[in-house]
Amino acid sequence: MPKKKKKFTPNRKQKAFIDKFFSCDEISIDQVCEELNIENSTVEKWFNNPGFMTWAKRKLKSILNRGSLEVYRSVLSKAKRGDIQATKLIFKIMDDDSQNLRSDPNYEILIDQCGIENDDR
Repeated sequence: MPKKKKKFTPNRKQKAFIDKFFSCDEISIDQVCEELNIENSTVEKWFNNPGFMTWAKRKLKSILNRGSLEVYRSVLSKAKRGDIQATKLIFKIMDDDSQNLRSDPNYEILIDQCGIENDDR
């Protein structure tokens, strides 16, 4: 009988990290790590863990699905400042869930802020 895949459950620090990172517009991963006393190497390991990434993506989707334009702007702002993880998250969500994202009332605003022309969509 095949083993059941264990569902990922974030720990207290992972929850605090994601909550802080997604809620603050002008904060980098390094700043969140420093504030929460988490090593950057630990966060890198988390981002390499498929379970963590799936959970973090679901967390972001739930925030985005509530129509929170401020969160869109926060993640977008981080991506514009060169935050690779924020950029990856935006592309991943847009790629995986393009139909749901396109139906979101904030989609056009997000696309405009990204500087994407109508012809590029």
